[in-house]
Amino acid sequence: MKFYKYSLIAALALSGALSACSDDVEYSAAAPTPGVFFPVNANISKLTIEPVAGSFDIEVARYGYTEEQTYNFTNNFSENAGFTMPASVTFAAEEMEKTVTVSYDGTTMTPGVYNLKIGFAANQPVNAFGETELNIAVTLPEPVEVLPWNDLGECTFTDPFISQGLYSGLPKLTYNVHIEESGDTPGLYRLVAPYGSAFAQAWLAGTGEELPAEAYDSADELYLEIHAEDPEKVYILPQIIGVTLDADGVMMCMNLAGLRISNIMNDSEIPDENKEAEIAKLDEDYFGTLKDGVLTLPNRTSLVAFPYSTDTEVQGNAYYGNTNGAVKMIVMPGVVAGDYAAEAQYLGQFTNNNTGETLAIGTFSFGEDVVAAKAGIVWQADERKGFHTMRRTLANRMLASDVPIDTIKEVLGHSNPDSTKPYISVELSGLKEC
Repeated sequence: MKFYKYSLIAALALSGALSACSDDVEYSAAAPTPGVFFPVNANISKLTIEPVAGSFDIEVARYGYTEEQTYNFTNNFSENAGFTMPASVTFAAEEMEKTVTVSYDGTTMTPGVYNLKIGFAANQPVNAFGETELNIAVTLPEPVEVLPWNDLGECTFTDPFISQGLYSGLPKLTYNVHIEESGDTPGLYRLVAPYGSAFAQAWLAGTGEELPAEAYDSADELYLEIHAEDPEKVYILPQIIGVTLDADGVMMCMNLAGLRISNIMNDSEIPDENKEAEIAKLDEDYFGTLKDGVLTLPNRTSLVAFPYSTDTEVQGNAYYGNTNGAVKMIVMPGVVAGDYAAEAQYLGQFTNNNTGETLAIGTFSFGEDVVAAKAGIVWQADERKGFHTMRRTLANRMLASDVPIDTIKEVLGHSNPDSTKPYISVELSGLKEC
């Protein structure tokens, strides 16, 4: 309604001007009355405070005087225990504006609304074009109980952001950090200083390079929060981790689900009531999982961004952190997680020039807990040869040894059990042991 009010005032002023011209009558504005006042729109009318000691400022001004002057205040603070302010304000010569501080002690106050009134004492010149009294509603909310984070102990943390493919040539960094669970939200965890001194020590052990203090969270003060309220849909929202390894500046880390959720929550074009439904539509492969005390991020789902990079192209992008496969990011305290991963790479068929013997050459890599393994080569008409069949054979042998399907799935690198089923339904005939 203010728009129409101001329009009407402008129209009236225009009408008066036209009338004055037609009647040859001159008008002059009335001179403001000298005195003290509270500037219009310069002071607050509402304020919410915390149950701590604090203060807020009010603005006072005067008009028409240049000499030194003192003005006395009035207030109703006797009815609102906990608030204090100076009894007067003094303007020095030529000084026209002053800031006055109102203090309060929220620790001694009862939650509720305090309606403060601040004015000027009687028999003092006041300027009617300003405000002569302030009315401020100060709210001290009811306390909200915030339960503390519970320290669960030391977990085994494998960095999924930096050493799993973002930077080539880095060894896998695995070390111990404390993990806590929210007392308010079961399933909300946070790692304590995961990129602090423990990270620097692991970096030194793995690379032989000592990181300068400014390259990591040397104060051990940053956390990494992980949302596992739904253990089948674990997400990590964008967070600064305090690591700066190159000219692109400090890193921000997240997983793919966390990035998508953050984008949805910050999208002003999506109504708030529709955001949960949009999040529910996200691909399950974007999320991590927490099962049997092990939090795993699927391949190419951990992300790193550089929000403060001077390179605008770098600043506007996120980069995959784990391009080397799924990562067991966290193994909870007291949980032992075996590493039974097995990978094979077929390099091709070669002929020995001396003997004429034809050889199939490949490389193998196994997890730390693999004690023994067998490999085989099979030539098939459908040309799905060699190590592909070896993977099927491995899966069937494990199944025959009562190895759980989830473990077989993990060894084969599958994120979905349905992808594993074809590997455990083939016959073993035709396998030639090497």
